Amino acid sequence: IYIGCRDKKMYAITPDGKPKWTYTAGGIILSSATVTSDTLYFGSNDNILYVLTLDGKLKWKYTAKSNITAAPALWTDGTVYLFEISGAIHALSPDGVEKWMKRVGTGVYDSYSSPSIGSDGTVCVGTDSRRLVALNPDGKVKWYVNTGKAVHCSPAIAKDGTIVLGSYSGMVYAVTPECKLKWSFKTNTWVESSPAIDAEGSVYIG
Repeated sequence: IYIGCRDKKMYAITPDGKPKWTYTAGGIILSSATVTSDTLYFGSNDNILYVLTLDGKLKWKYTAKSNITAAPALWTDGTVYLFEISGAIHALSPDGVEKWMKRVGTGVYDSYSSPSIGSDGTVCVGTDSRRLVALNPDGKVKWYVNTGKAVHCSPAIAKDGTIVLGSYSGMVYAVTPECKLKWSFKTNTWVESSPAIDAEGSVYIG
């Protein structure tokens, strides 16, 4: 179990609740950890993405221009997608070299949304500039949806490619991969939490 903390440490805890190791970053850790079979990825308020082995040793790190509060996302080819609070999304090679960078947000409260990746490699991210933005794997904007209010949740992608997201507009939206509205649902107030989709396609969101 991996937990980042405001004391600037990432904690590794065994399944039976015993401390395994800690790693000290240069800033508080608000990012959730993204974990593979051999690697741990997380961001910090010192503007750095840390990449560790599962025994807590630094493999490499990447310095962005602003805080990293959202968990990074990984594609099948090893590409790491990172969204920083300035509103810029980065694509990094498996060894930490920047492939491209695209600014998609205003930089006010961006970076709350972790990128989500579709089966075709399309990268989707919510922004403070009231948009869900979809980018091609080469960093070019494919399309965007304007929700009228900020999108701070991480989009969820269903088996058929439908993208589900909530907005501060108080709405939950389902959008097809071709950028057509599939359905919407009105809640009583703003939606900040990220949706989850079960095996039958039901959507759960707070």
